[in-house]
Amino acid sequence: MRISIHTDTLIELAESLNRTESNQASILTLLAQPECEFWAPALCLAAAYEVIRQKHGDVPGRRLLEFVQKRISNVPLRGVTLTDCLQNNIGNLEAASHMSVNSLVGIDAVLSSTLQSSQINGLRCMTPNELLAQDFEMPLSGAVPFLDLKAQYSKVYNEFDDRLTEIMSNTGFILGHHVEEFESAFAKLQGAKYCIGLSSGTDALHLAFMALGIGPGDEVIVPANTFFATAEGVSLTGATPVFVDSNVHYNIDVDSTRRLLEQRGSSSQIKAIVPVHLYGQPADIDGVVALANEFGLYIVEDCAQAHLAEYRGSSVGNFGAFGVFSFYPGKNLGAYGEAGALITNDDGLYEMARRMRAHGEASKYKHSEVGHNYRMEAIQGAVLSTKVKFITEWTEARQRNARKYKALLAGIREVQVPEEPDFAKSVHHLFVIQVEDRDELRAYLDQNGIASGLHYPLPLHLQAAYKDLNYHVGDFPRAESQAERIISLPMYPELTEYQIERVCNTIKQYFSNK
Repeated sequence: MRISIHTDTLIELAESLNRTESNQASILTLLAQPECEFWAPALCLAAAYEVIRQKHGDVPGRRLLEFVQKRISNVPLRGVTLTDCLQNNIGNLEAASHMSVNSLVGIDAVLSSTLQSSQINGLRCMTPNELLAQDFEMPLSGAVPFLDLKAQYSKVYNEFDDRLTEIMSNTGFILGHHVEEFESAFAKLQGAKYCIGLSSGTDALHLAFMALGIGPGDEVIVPANTFFATAEGVSLTGATPVFVDSNVHYNIDVDSTRRLLEQRGSSSQIKAIVPVHLYGQPADIDGVVALANEFGLYIVEDCAQAHLAEYRGSSVGNFGAFGVFSFYPGKNLGAYGEAGALITNDDGLYEMARRMRAHGEASKYKHSEVGHNYRMEAIQGAVLSTKVKFITEWTEARQRNARKYKALLAGIREVQVPEEPDFAKSVHHLFVIQVEDRDELRAYLDQNGIASGLHYPLPLHLQAAYKDLNYHVGDFPRAESQAERIISLPMYPELTEYQIERVCNTIKQYFSNK
C-alpha cells in the first residue's frame, strides 16, 4: 500500500519518537510494515515540525526530520498543488498536497485521524489504528504485473529529485559529474578498471565492435537465442553476424561453435565471439575463452541482462575486450530512459571507446577517428548513480524470488524450470520456464490477471532482417525449440511471496484442469 501521511499523524510520530522505547505508540509499528510505502508532503512535514519545535524544542523537531529523511519519502510543494487547491476549492494547502502525492505515485490512502475524504476530493482516509487493523498477511488476489517499476520509486525519489533540480539549475545535460560518478561506482561494482557511460545498450554493442576495428568483410559469432540488438550491433559496423545454437541453459553452445570454427578453418573471417549472459545467467565463459584463444577471436560479453552476475566467483564483463551493459528501464539496474555502458580493463580500448562515444574527439574540435554521438545524458547518470546503491539489495531479492518459484513449481511435471550451473551466480533478470502448450497457458494466466512475456519467440536466424544470410528452420534446433516453449513469469525485486504463490497456484490449476 502507498500511504500519504498528514500533519496530525506526523505530529503523533514525533511525539512517539520523543517517548521512551517501551512507551512508543503504535505509529512506529505501522511505519515498520514492509507492505506499506510511506510518503509525506513537505507542507505537512513543515507544519508538524513547527508544532513539535514550539512545544518541545529544537531537538525533538530535528529527531522528526532525521526519521523522515531515513524512512519516508517527502514530496516538495509543486505548482500542481496550487492548481488542485484552486480548481477543487480546497481551502487547506496541506490537504491539497496529498492530491499532488496521489498524482505522483497513486496513493491508496491518506493517514490521518482528523482529515475527511470530502476535504481531499474523495481520496480515502484512514486512521493509524484502521491501517494497523489491515490483514497484511492475506495473500493477494488481484492482478500480478510482469514488472512494477513504481515499486522502487520511493527508495530513490528524494535523491533523484535533488539531483534533477541541480541538473536543471546548472543546465549541464550531457555527461558531467553525475555520469562520472556513475561510471566510477559501476566499474567498482563490476570489478572493472574502467566504465564508459553511453546512450543505450545497443549503442554500447556498436561502439565495442567499432573500437575493435570490426567492419565490412568481418564476421562475429552471435547466439541465435538473444535479443535482436546483439546481432544489430554487429550489422551496424558493416560486419556479418554468424549464428550458433544455444545450450540447455539458453546461452551459447560451445560445442557447436567449435564445430563451426573448425569447419571454417584458416579462411575464416570470424573476428569476434559474443557470449550473451541471457536472462541474467552467465554463459560458459571457460569454453568461450578457450575458443577465443585457440582461434584468435575477440570476446565481447553481452551483459545487458546480467548486472552483478558472476562466473566462478568473478563478475561477468571482465573476461574479454569489453563487457556491454544496458540500463533500459526494465533492466535489473534501469535508467529513466535509454542508457548503456561498456566496461573494460584495457587502457588502449578504454581511451579509444571514450573518444569514439563523442565523435572521435581527442580534444575540443580535434578528432582522431570517426566515432558517433553515444554520450550518456546527465539525467540518466543521476538516476543510475542513485539506483546503483540498491542494486545489491535488489539482486538478492530477485534470487530469493527465483528460489521461491523453483520450490513451488518443482512438483509440476509439465513445467521445466531454469537450471543454474555450478559455475554460475544468476541474477534472474527474467524467470523463464518451458511448457509444451505455451500459448494456451499464457492465455489462462492472462484470464486470471497474471502478466507474462516471451523472451524471445523468434530466433535471430529466422528474423526477416537476416533473410539474406540464408538460414532456415531446423538450422538451430535447440534455440527453435526453446522459442516455441518459453514463458517469462513476473520477476522483479518487490514481487511478494503471495504474488509468486498466486502465479504458481494458477499454473497448477491450469495443468490440473487439463
